[in-house]
Amino acid sequence: MKCNQLTAAMLIVGVPSLTFAAAQEPGSAPKQERDARAVTADDVAYYAPVSKLIGANVWSRPGSDGDRDDLADINDLVVDAESGKIDFVILSSGGVGSLGDSLRRVNFSDLTIEHTDGDECKIMMNLGEDEFDRIAKIEEKSLEPYRAKTVAASFRDREARPREASGTQGTTGVREGQMRATGAILASELDDFDVRVSTAAYDADGKPVESDKIGSIDEAWVNTKTGKLEYLTLDYKDRMVVFPHRALISHVDVEGKQLYFVAPVAAERLMQAPAFDETKNWNLRNEEFRQTIDKFYVTKNGDVGRVGGESSGSGK
Repeated sequence: MKCNQLTAAMLIVGVPSLTFAAAQEPGSAPKQERDARAVTADDVAYYAPVSKLIGANVWSRPGSDGDRDDLADINDLVVDAESGKIDFVILSSGGVGSLGDSLRRVNFSDLTIEHTDGDECKIMMNLGEDEFDRIAKIEEKSLEPYRAKTVAASFRDREARPREASGTQGTTGVREGQMRATGAILASELDDFDVRVSTAAYDADGKPVESDKIGSIDEAWVNTKTGKLEYLTLDYKDRMVVFPHRALISHVDVEGKQLYFVAPVAAERLMQAPAFDETKNWNLRNEEFRQTIDKFYVTKNGDVGRVGGESSGSGK
């Protein structure tokens, strides 16, 4: 993923602390402290950029001396294209750099992520080194189906060729197509996705016509509490515009074997779209900002807009 000062400074972000009434109960910690602990553990949403999760250390459970061992690094995340859910995590251990390392597949729920007041995090597994070593290794080639070019090529195999064989749409009918919900993709390759915006024009099949490329995905943000990719950012005219993942539809150019996102907003309105702004404390730790993002893309039926729907993009 592309890195910049903004994303580097926002490794893990959460909702600002809440204020509670301090009612003391006999023989117990103050209610304010107990409530704060509960919120920190269960309710606060934290967002980590994929570029910082990949490469992060994963630590073992404490040994008899209380120390933890460095088990592995996060090699990649495999994300479901439709829901944004992290299907599984690829861990890398041993070797030097990327040479001679061993890959293992674990569930995101197998990881425990602790956050500190300094917006840093520590990633752990409830395993010792011996138990970790017993997890079955996987081959690098097993990740090939999740690479962007493979996903694009497989779309052509499944959708385009039958259409060509029938002769009903000709070659122009198979040039592009929606690929949402076709499977999973490596999170590390999301920054290869170009972004296009919708226009007022529709083709003969009623599909919105997209404009030319306006940029590429800069960063993807994971809610570490839910294990879902929830937001993506685009550097557009010096503004870090934020999209809800569910507001974007992924498409495939089957001839170029490239994937891209279509955003449900016209280009002329993109400058009004919610964007990071530290002067207003607009970042993903700010719940009001997250609500503003969702509201901007909401449809008349109350859902977050997608191309082909009734996306208002008004933010009103």
